[in-house]
Amino acid sequence: MALVALAMLAPSAAAARTVKVRAPSKALSLECSQDPTASFSFHDGIWYERGRALLADTSRFGPAGTIPDDVAFNPPFDDFDPKKLDGADVLLLNPVKIPVSREIFKPFRVYALGGVGFVSFQNDAYTFMADKGPCAGENVANVLGAQASHPVLAGPFGNVGSTYSTGFNCTFVNVETGALPFSQNSQGNNALLFDMNLLYTGAARAVSFADEEHFAGPFSLSGCGSSFMANGSANETLFLNVMAWVMATARDPIPDEVEGTGDTDGDGTPDYLDGDTDGDGILDLYEAGDLDPNTPPVDTDEDGTPDYKDTDSDGDGISDAVESPGPILEPPVDTDKDGVPDFQDTDSDNDGVDDDTDNCRLVANADQADVDQDGIGDACDQNIGPAPDAGSDAGADSGFGASGPIDSGAGTGGSGASSSAVAPASDDGGCGCRVRPQSEHGALWLGLLILGASLRRRRR
Repeated sequence: MALVALAMLAPSAAAARTVKVRAPSKALSLECSQDPTASFSFHDGIWYERGRALLADTSRFGPAGTIPDDVAFNPPFDDFDPKKLDGADVLLLNPVKIPVSREIFKPFRVYALGGVGFVSFQNDAYTFMADKGPCAGENVANVLGAQASHPVLAGPFGNVGSTYSTGFNCTFVNVETGALPFSQNSQGNNALLFDMNLLYTGAARAVSFADEEHFAGPFSLSGCGSSFMANGSANETLFLNVMAWVMATARDPIPDEVEGTGDTDGDGTPDYLDGDTDGDGILDLYEAGDLDPNTPPVDTDEDGTPDYKDTDSDGDGISDAVESPGPILEPPVDTDKDGVPDFQDTDSDNDGVDDDTDNCRLVANADQADVDQDGIGDACDQNIGPAPDAGSDAGADSGFGASGPIDSGAGTGGSGASSSAVAPASDDGGCGCRVRPQSEHGALWLGLLILGASLRRRRR
């Protein structure tokens, strides 16, 4: 079954879905210098209590809300291990305590908010990054007129207007192609839009601000931040519009309720939080089959176990870990480039010979030629030896099987009686056939015959 390119699938707009919001733990987020117990973590930090409250408001987000989607805050993550991110739908990223490279996010559809000037956004084969630039002294961001009609600035929750508030007001530099600035300060652009949906139907969207204080509280702790998201403020409208725009393309390929609370691979992480449920080294993002949570996870070999829980997805007797041995952040290996990765392809090299019998599984060789008959096809044999002698392989007329040990009950000219002690076959030194070595009993009888003949001579 073909694995359709992840970024090319359009989301199903008909059914409601749960958008999984993940955030770094306090350990990975900036602490407030005024109070060590306060944190910039969106998941549990006091700075973002207003943002969390807005997302939890079912009159705004939920089956009856302005945006008919549910929002689930999954437990915070403590590092960027892809197995622990479980293909995060919306990753609220503020990693100011940990260096992050683009490689870490490679397979994920990551939506970055905040981060003090850092952003990494990935969708299928496309990665975007920018770096932190100079910071400005003012606490105002000016909306660029060219983007004033964008859904983030004029969306379902209203118009942001010409300005909104900022805290640590920094800018972006080294911006890669593909970003659209929508606000600026005196030092440069301080907010960026990414819309891969323009290139790939249903692909991810992201918004990033060059500081962490756009959506900050606090509302119960003074002297540690600013109350930007007050009711009806430009920042509240901006936050709601941003989340609505991002959620329009957020996908969790396998919903948490489908994955369940079990632990398939026994690694201590429940399946609904495990990015590699079966522990085969292939992320669930790839094993799901597509990005639509409304379609059941693919079950390639139709054995009743979906691929993301099956360590031999195509049922060919070769484990998925062997068929896709590359780094976990890379797409699974697809040897014949037919759109079906090897772990789901029973003929990985497309030579017409199934993998379970192919003597060159990754090199096309329909003729299965194997000159030295070592079980490795000539097309992939790095050490092709001489062809065996004609008489040494056939085994049918020699009285011995070609695989080595003598079967005393099968040899021609034998008694047909089996023996529990079978001597190994040997070569006679050039005749092209294999002969049975003399047994210990045969040598003993021969010795007795010689002794008897000698005694008879002496008597004469």
